[in-house]
Amino acid sequence: MCILFLCCNRPKDERMWLALAHCFEKLGRRFNAIACLEQSANLSQDSTLTFEKIATLYHEIGRREQAAEMYYKFLKKIIMEQNYDGSDLAMDYHKLESKKFTAANFLYSFWLEKRHFDQCEEVLQIIQDTEEGQKLMKELKRITTHTSQ
Repeated sequence: MCILFLCCNRPKDERMWLALAHCFEKLGRRFNAIACLEQSANLSQDSTLTFEKIATLYHEIGRREQAAEMYYKFLKKIIMEQNYDGSDLAMDYHKLESKKFTAANFLYSFWLEKRHFDQCEEVLQIIQDTEEGQKLMKELKRITTHTSQ
């Protein structure tokens, strides 16, 4: 609990909140971990990966609406950063692509279930370079064509 003490003494240090979130996650206390990650995201200029982690935890506990919101923030931030100079995220390219694909795939399924076809198409454009992205785009076109008839 010394990290909790440090967070109380350094409440504006996002690294302390990340460390506490990690501890809570290891203890299986996902709600506490999410609260700490959200605090860290509020304090940080670079919250991209924090959004992804929050989304993953929300997804794990079955909170799909909140997971969708965080995955969407994650993807939007990645797109903005990649359009800026492409180097802001200090992460292995393949790991980042995997996280991006997971987020896009989740959002596609989430919005398809709600029949929000425009959002489905928007998110599929992010992964259109992948074989799976192309398959999903064809599936979406088939669904929207069938729905409009």
